Amino acid sequence: MVAIQIKPRLSIYLKQRVCQLRLINLEKPFSIDKILNLISLEGWDPLPSRGTVQNIVHNLDQVDSKRKFFDGQFMWANLSISGVPWDSGEVVLRCNKEFDLLARNMKDKFGYTNYFTNRLANWCWKTFLASQDLDFKEVLKLAWYYSEEDSLNDLIEWGILSSKEKPLFFDTHNNDIRFLNGLLTYKPWSSSDALEEFVNSVPDSIPFPDNPNWINYAYCLGITPQMGGSLNSFNRNKIIDFPPPELLDKSGNQKWREKLKVNFGIG
Repeated sequence: MVAIQIKPRLSIYLKQRVCQLRLINLEKPFSIDKILNLISLEGWDPLPSRGTVQNIVHNLDQVDSKRKFFDGQFMWANLSISGVPWDSGEVVLRCNKEFDLLARNMKDKFGYTNYFTNRLANWCWKTFLASQDLDFKEVLKLAWYYSEEDSLNDLIEWGILSSKEKPLFFDTHNNDIRFLNGLLTYKPWSSSDALEEFVNSVPDSIPFPDNPNWINYAYCLGITPQMGGSLNSFNRNKIIDFPPPELLDKSGNQKWREKLKVNFGIG
């Protein structure tokens, strides 16, 4: 009997990445071969076939939506048409600078480049408005996660992804977004009292997250999915930075996980 080899299902995040790379330059979109080369450099596994990428690109190209512009590369001179107000300029440029420093490191160490998009600029501004006590690197990290969820939501609305694969951005079952919203609401980094209020709000008001990085973050604060919060000196004195997104800062993500292992025994 000849064994039938079943191709592994493509993750929603890899589909999303293919779309992001296609949209980064709307005037001169990346070719299918360039997209394949870039996702190979980024270390995605398993890699999709050329035909799979071609199908995703074809479906994306049929979408007639102005929101495609949000995944284009941000330019300060186009601030007014990127959906960000002019008075956000300094904040967005500071986040853009932090992004460029990380992107340069990714280029030098891993051989590929990321792009600061109009979508990310929008979320940097919104995140800053909600938490002006955060430094710009932390604003950028949090904005990145919001931006990625927002991007997935558009792909569902455009029919590139199925709503069965991922809850919509505003869906009550989107535990990651609701967890991030809880962070911005309670600001557990700001004081020990704020941290205690945040921890005690999980899982009744704030759900336990699904994203692996935010699961680790929650554990470091003393939160588990089974028991909810349990604040003590262990987590009160060791509040940690937000997890760096691996695609944005691979080295930073590795160092963050090493710190979790040393300080919290997690990982």
